[in-house]
Amino acid sequence: MKAIKNLSIILPIYNGEIFLKDAVQSILDQSWLPQDFEILLMDDASNDNSVEVARSLERLSKAIKLIALEKNGGVAYARNKGVQEACYEHLAFLDQDDTWHPRKLELQQSGIESFMVLDYVLGRQSFSLYQVDQPPKWLNPIWLEEPQKGWVPGTMIIEKLKFLEVGFFDEQYRYGGDDVDWFVRAHQKQLRYHMLDDVILKRKVHASNTSRNTLPGNFELLKLVKSKLDRSNA
Repeated sequence: MKAIKNLSIILPIYNGEIFLKDAVQSILDQSWLPQDFEILLMDDASNDNSVEVARSLERLSKAIKLIALEKNGGVAYARNKGVQEACYEHLAFLDQDDTWHPRKLELQQSGIESFMVLDYVLGRQSFSLYQVDQPPKWLNPIWLEEPQKGWVPGTMIIEKLKFLEVGFFDEQYRYGGDDVDWFVRAHQKQLRYHMLDDVILKRKVHASNTSRNTLPGNFELLKLVKSKLDRSNA
């Protein structure tokens, strides 16, 4: 994997007005950023004030670009559109309600330099409750106490060509699961990766993302697949 000289950061948005500023600021506050980078705010036809917030954020930096999608297609659709719009050879992702650790990119750049024979770099993720008293059923309570392996786009950095070799996120997974599906396909393609021990992604558990409870069967299946993926890459 080449050292990161430029970077497209894809941030899908759907009704995320209360989270968006923190997510974008966590990118701008990185201890290291390549000279050439862009932050693509992919609005998935929000019906709150997300677009207005995104437009205000565009004024912070020329690197920030709002792309308002005409239809609501789900998070995988928004990410895929971002990949198609990306100008640079490296890709990173961040969800609207998550934030990056301030040294996320610095640590990953160091990891790439230490392990050049790689296709992508990940790291660990932490979870915290946000305006909810109890964790949802899909969240293992241990995750609130111990950082977990980050099999999610928000921890990943990858060359665009390698991402396309695996293929786009599966848009059939409108409400989550597209990430697990992608990593399974990457494993099947035998892409090489490094999992940093550092926590590089902070994830909020809140009322909106507890909607996964409406699909318990699907999510249990995805947890099983993720468990197998963890064991095979231990």
